Amino acid sequence: MPSRVRSSAPSTCTTSRSRRSPRSKERLIQYLERFAQDLVTLGGRIALPIGELEERGRVEPLLRLAAARESADAAPGDAGHAERTAYEKWAPRPPASAGSPPYTSPTTFAWCP
Repeated sequence: MPSRVRSSAPSTCTTSRSRRSPRSKERLIQYLERFAQDLVTLGGRIALPIGELEERGRVEPLLRLAAARESADAAPGDAGHAERTAYEKWAPRPPASAGSPPYTSPTTFAWCP
């Protein structure tokens, strides 16, 4: 059985980036521009129903449901802690006060520019 040797080759991200044709890069840029525009457009449409849910006090149960689903795969003895941690991530943050940094999402995405 051959042994595995760590390659000094660039990461997959870098390698695949350098192999793309200019046409496929342009298509990707166009797709991302459309995606960003759709996200901006839909953001306003999504914000209105969320605002209505907040006014009716209906957000809290939805946040608890999201936290429960997110923590569903936790170990049985750790389920309660996992759900509380997930809820804290989903729960609304108070507005940033002067001098404190603004809230940023705990979710980060890695991608190849």
